[in-house]
Parts: sequence; structure tokens; C-alpha cells
Amino acid sequence: MYRDARSGLIVFLAHCILNQNTRARGVARRRGPFEEVVVFLAEKGIGVVQLPCPELEFFQEIRVPSAKDALDTPEYRAFCKELASRAVDLINLLLKQKLRVIGIIGVEHSPSCAVTEVPLSSADLYKYSEGMGIFFEELSQALRERKLDVRFTGLYSASNKAETNVERLRTLLEEA
Repeated sequence: MYRDARSGLIVFLAHCILNQNTRARGVARRRGPFEEVVVFLAEKGIGVVQLPCPELEFFQEIRVPSAKDALDTPEYRAFCKELASRAVDLINLLLKQKLRVIGIIGVEHSPSCAVTEVPLSSADLYKYSEGMGIFFEELSQALRERKLDVRFTGLYSASNKAETNVERLRTLLEEA
């Protein structure tokens, strides 16, 4: 058996946690990544897999903000289902390598990658309801179908929520 410095711990992150430049117009709250997330994960030795941005890849452009109702078409959901399947393939591969996928981290208020707070209606983009975004629903379903248990947590893009984000990351790590 080979021994080296790796921790064996991995998280999957919504794309915009590491790259705010791909967010819908007018909703980026950071210049680049969520700094507190990058620092926390690096300090704890947790590897990162950046999930694709389903909205950017589907629409092929930086788009206007939208709610879940506007995105929830058969075509977009099928696209998210395919992305989710590929992500779960990778999770499964990593688990077979005896690595620990400690969680999947989304971004609250996203119509695609929210974990618990999603904008449901295009009539009011800033009114949030309980629920997951479309991509994360498909990701959760794909994990259930393959009988894989990976925890989800959602972070907030506003920099004044950095402490809340770090606390959620701590909880995720403690419960892994």
C-alpha cells in the first residue's frame, strides 16, 4: 500500500462557489470565489470537485436571473439529469477508491443549485421557498437511485454570510 499526504476527503461544489463570473447578470456577490470556503477547505485538506454550471452550459451565455418555474422545462431538466448522472458516476468512482465524499455544496437562492431555499416564481425572484434547485434535485435523485448517501448543504453568496457558510462547512465535516 502506498502512503502519501492526501486526506482522502472530497467535496463537490456548485460551480459559482469557485467562480462568480458565471452567475446570471446582476446576481454575483463576490469578485471570484467564496474566499472563506476556499480557505476553510484548504486548511482542512479537503479536495474539491467543481460541478458544472448547468445554466451556463445549457444556455451557452451569461443569462438574466430567473426562478425555478422559468427553468423547469423538460429540456432543461433532462440536461440537468445528464449532468447529475455524470457527477454521480464520479462520486461512485471516488468512493470505490476508498476516498470519502463528505458532501455536495450548493448555493442558496439558485434556481438550479439551491439546497433548501429556492426562488420558485419569476413573478418575484427575491421570494424564496423551501426546496432544491433543479440540478440539485436531479443530483439527489441520481444518488438515491444508486443507493449512495452523500450529504448536501447550501451556502450563501453574500459576503456578509461568510460566518454562516463556515459554520455550515464545519457541521458538514463533523457529521461526515
